[in-house]
Amino acid sequence: MELAKNLPLPQIDLAMVDAHLDILLGEGQCMRLTLPFVPLALSILLTGCGDSSSSVREVSIAGNVDARALVVGAESIPMTTTTMTRESAPTSFTDLAAKADFSTSFGLVDEHDAEHRVILFFFHTAPRSYLVRAYVAAAELQDPLAQSADSPTQLVRENGDGDIALTFDEQGQLIDQSDLRALVQWLNADPSELLLLFDFSFLPEPGQITSFSVT
Repeated sequence: MELAKNLPLPQIDLAMVDAHLDILLGEGQCMRLTLPFVPLALSILLTGCGDSSSSVREVSIAGNVDARALVVGAESIPMTTTTMTRESAPTSFTDLAAKADFSTSFGLVDEHDAEHRVILFFFHTAPRSYLVRAYVAAAELQDPLAQSADSPTQLVRENGDGDIALTFDEQGQLIDQSDLRALVQWLNADPSELLLLFDFSFLPEPGQITSFSVT
């Protein structure tokens, strides 16, 4: 199966791409690394080469969050429409990026070989804590609640909560984390359950992603 082409992120300038690296992970899984010129932003396409119809996609993400980054209160992060609730106030991906220390994105390929992009924002919300939230553009969803096609829609759990909390000790080691398990109704595709798992350090170095894997 030919890998899907990368799609531009809505309202985030990650279009400048200098290289693609396709990696065969085994067991029918492929991973494409897309390396843009934008610092701290890594765009990755994850596709199940022979098993894209799987109803549960588990994505493991590892890296570092910057201990020196400006702390922003969680209450200052703009609220958005979620996969369960509509937010009346308009919010853009640019609004989210203004509060986040950094962001990254990855694409998942459905059973029709169509790519759906998920965007992760990393917010430094306390001296040794980060909050991660996952978003998709409303146009990616079958029945979006957002009024605009390019508006961010946050992926949330069954209880409506979509926060992924990362807490670290004084040495910068991860001591507490929460994952995200969310049911997503992609446009023109079967419902898919997405499980995001995180393994990060908290060091005085630029925020970055060091590895992605998908099963």
